[in-house]
Amino acid sequence: MTETDELTLARKAAKGDRHACQQLVAMHGQRLLRLVCRLVPDAGEAEEVLQDALLRALRNLESFDAGRGSLASWLSTIAWRTALNHLRLHRRPFTLSLETVGQDLSTVAGNAFEAEEEMLDAAFSSGQSARIEALTKALQQLSADDRTLLRLRYTDELPLDEIASAVGTNTTALASRLYRIRKKLYNLILKIEQQ
Repeated sequence: MTETDELTLARKAAKGDRHACQQLVAMHGQRLLRLVCRLVPDAGEAEEVLQDALLRALRNLESFDAGRGSLASWLSTIAWRTALNHLRLHRRPFTLSLETVGQDLSTVAGNAFEAEEEMLDAAFSSGQSARIEALTKALQQLSADDRTLLRLRYTDELPLDEIASAVGTNTTALASRLYRIRKKLYNLILKIEQQ
């Protein structure tokens, strides 16, 4: 289906055409479910989150502006934000290994952070059990958004461009944000270890 056909379908759905709504869900549902499942691993919960996201999108189709991006991107953003809201409301313990947090971002972010990245990598790769405990406590002090970005990048190993697209940013900005989150995490670990 062409972009023009998809826009026509979206306009019909915005006016209450049930068949058009069903077609949009059929076209984008599976892709959006895969996106939501990356944040909400429980299949039942992910389906509920997707239903909420689709309902929100269908109710707000009239606000979709094709000049600002594609319908697929707009739907992905709504699904992503709905999943993040779900995570915020249903906080669960979150852990990462020191090895995955210590992975090098300098190839993505450029050489600007290389010296500090090496310092952070060395600190995270020490493997001490006290540091693992401190890491777990420090992760709980990060925001749900920051923990989610860490999980998507270092646990799920998603490409930066895919994460960036879902959160509505570019890869350079995302790499910088991940670097800042890792640095904050490192400082939290040091603070916890000093207590």
